[in-house]
Amino acid sequence: MPEAISDKPRRGAIKADALKADVIRQFRELSHHIENNHHPEEHLLAKGMQKDERFKNIQLTLTEFHIISCIGDNGRANQTQISKTLNLTNAGVYKNTLKLTEKQVIEALKLPTNKKEVYYRLTGLGEEIYKLHSEVHRVAEQDFFERLSNWTNRDLAAVSRFLLEFDMFDECRER
Repeated sequence: MPEAISDKPRRGAIKADALKADVIRQFRELSHHIENNHHPEEHLLAKGMQKDERFKNIQLTLTEFHIISCIGDNGRANQTQISKTLNLTNAGVYKNTLKLTEKQVIEALKLPTNKKEVYYRLTGLGEEIYKLHSEVHRVAEQDFFERLSNWTNRDLAAVSRFLLEFDMFDECRER
């Protein structure tokens, strides 16, 4: 005998909708937590820099740390490379590289073959900050890896799918 059609939602659909709503709520709370806590990475870097006498008078923003990292990863980088890698405007890169140059963390240079293009490279101080930033990332990634070690491949695939589906950076670029 065929099942009667009902206007009432099925019990499984209600549970699935409640679970989806809970995931959305938790994701929103996580986003707000990250936003309101001024990036734990920035805090760890500032704390690490205060321990070392060479860095006591240098204050850097998270964007400046990431520009240092971009330059350090490539040996040298121009404004366009930094802009594309970090998804920053050219004006934002220019403003931050100017500050980093004034702080003597990076230096601007021109290649003998192209006097128009400006490249940036790290100074000795910049190299030390780059190493500290890399170490903070290494420790954070190790912590994440350990936390995820008990997850099943199915769990990890679901989280990966979720993050790819809701990649906020791509969404922001399209606006």
